[in-house]
Amino acid sequence: METPLPPSQRTPEGILTDYSEQHLDPTAFCAADFAFQVGAVVINDAGHVLVVRDPQTGVLLLPVSHPSLGVRGLVKAPLRFVKDQTGLRVERLPLLHADKRYRNPDVQIWMRLEEDLVVEEDSAPTTNPFSFGLDVDWYTDSKSRSLRQSVISWYGGFVRGQPGVGDHYSFVPIKDAIATLAQGGHRREYAHLKALSLFEQLWRATKTHQGC
Repeated sequence: METPLPPSQRTPEGILTDYSEQHLDPTAFCAADFAFQVGAVVINDAGHVLVVRDPQTGVLLLPVSHPSLGVRGLVKAPLRFVKDQTGLRVERLPLLHADKRYRNPDVQIWMRLEEDLVVEEDSAPTTNPFSFGLDVDWYTDSKSRSLRQSVISWYGGFVRGQPGVGDHYSFVPIKDAIATLAQGGHRREYAHLKALSLFEQLWRATKTHQGC
């Protein structure tokens, strides 16, 4: 039996390709233009989320791996990159799997699509990615700055205890992180905001499912 979440906990607007389309026409990418990355939503015992400061822009974002790590390494140990970036030992966080149920699937205009986030009552938490998103990865080749579309697998993670603040990272309340990402002026924050908003709903549903 499926249990839909209340309206206040419905899934946010999906992690779209719109960000890519603000830079290039959707048909401009080919297979060689894709990169694969892992994104992490990591919480501590207080339920605060890990944010890192981008060294180039100074913007606070969720941790995301560098594309050069390769697909094999990301699949085998997806959260190892967080330790490389922060020194923190991160374990994978089990989350309930949720599906979308569309209330008006025949609508012609995508932005008018109405949906609910649905969790199976007998489902079990999993450490698989809780979301897949598309972003844009900027890089510099031998001649100029360029970009490619990035496929990001988002995982939940946690660190035991309440570790302190590092030179370029900190733990903040999830609602504060969402507000910071929502108010930011950098378009890259869009995918991070949607992933964190979805995580918050799944984590809340998981705790309810476990009787916490």
